[in-house]
Amino acid sequence: MLSALVIAAVGACAGQVVDPDGNPIVAGDDAGTKGDSGAITSSGGDDGGTGTPPPGTTDGDGGSPTILDSGPPATIGSGIDSGDPDAAPSGGDAGPAPGECNSLADCPQTLTGVSGVTCDTASHTCVITCSGDNYDVNGVVADGCEVANPCPTSAPNGGGTTQLCPVEHAQSTATNLGSFSCTDSDSEQDVIGAVPSDARTHNPAVVAFDGTAGAAPTVFLINGSGGTFCEDDLNLNLQMNGSAHPTCYSLVAQVVGGSTYTCAQTDPTGLCPIANGSGSYSDGSNIYITVSKLDSCTTTEPDDGAFTITGHL
Repeated sequence: MLSALVIAAVGACAGQVVDPDGNPIVAGDDAGTKGDSGAITSSGGDDGGTGTPPPGTTDGDGGSPTILDSGPPATIGSGIDSGDPDAAPSGGDAGPAPGECNSLADCPQTLTGVSGVTCDTASHTCVITCSGDNYDVNGVVADGCEVANPCPTSAPNGGGTTQLCPVEHAQSTATNLGSFSCTDSDSEQDVIGAVPSDARTHNPAVVAFDGTAGAAPTVFLINGSGGTFCEDDLNLNLQMNGSAHPTCYSLVAQVVGGSTYTCAQTDPTGLCPIANGSGSYSDGSNIYITVSKLDSCTTTEPDDGAFTITGHL
């Protein structure tokens, strides 16, 4: 056994490939059988190189590398980041996320309460313009200007509710609540409305729109007809309902030809009262009631601005 190992070692040193018995392995034309000389022949001599050489080498006949030689690692896929932030990934990418864009084609074109859509290619954001008295309170492009300023409603003296359309924002077109006597029980008010706000441009423009607050005031007109032995005490309460910014509103009652009464700011509960005694207005007076969002609360504080006005004349 030792001699066989020595012979094998000698054969290897001589540059020959030998089997464990010391017999040289030669490339022959047979199927790798042991020949007359006792050597084991291998397949793939002159038969076209059917043997499988190691990857990256030629076969026994000097042919091309076999299929096992894959060369450098292949590039996987085609969506590799090119380093260009404006480049859209390829390979089945669904495009920019909602509200993001590389061009106007990436932005939704049909949205609630929206009069225009553009793509700001510098910030890669879709920009919407709200149609008139519609507001993007939540700041989400996908649902457009989702809050339409609702028509106010009035239910005086605990009676039936009347819808008062449209919403009015100026004294010249103020929503008329009607005429009431000075008897408290006959002049009880229950008015529901809103002063929504946002950071969007509005087209058509909203009358009396305050760009700082991102809102327009809601204005009402009421007539105090008065009566015999009346106190003519104007008392009103503004209550914001579910506001995200309850301290951002004011209430003003202006008597035409008389005094103006103001609650400058709602409290943390959203309440803003105007309390007056006898003679706060004259019989037959017209009184403008205005609910506004304060300039100190900017477009960074959007809100649906829902409110209720109660009180009596």
